[in-house]
Amino acid sequence: MKKAGFVMLVIFTLTAIGYFLGATHAETKYLEKKEVNRTMVQWNKALGVKCSSCHTKDRSETYKNLAGRTVSEKELKALVYRRIARAMEGYTLYLNKKENKNYTCKTCHKGKKEVEIE
Repeated sequence: MKKAGFVMLVIFTLTAIGYFLGATHAETKYLEKKEVNRTMVQWNKALGVKCSSCHTKDRSETYKNLAGRTVSEKELKALVYRRIARAMEGYTLYLNKKENKNYTCKTCHKGKKEVEIE
């Protein structure tokens, strides 16, 4: 339970940082479908995951759709991972603007779902 609370705090913090500094998922909202797909493939490689890590069978599924429904743990995890990915995207954009760098998912993840801390 403590770990879940910590994870949610991290997600909230990263989302808030990105939101308040203007580096949010909204920046990618209007990208061409081809570019979005290319980005997703890059994320898959950088994190060593498959599409199903963040996507359910119904690609339009969101937390709002879950109200009053029973869903599998796999579906719920996918939606949580999607939120984390979007928060990390915002954080990466923020860092790149702030530090004038070119950080990517692979910078910290090195091809694994969990972050490699040195």
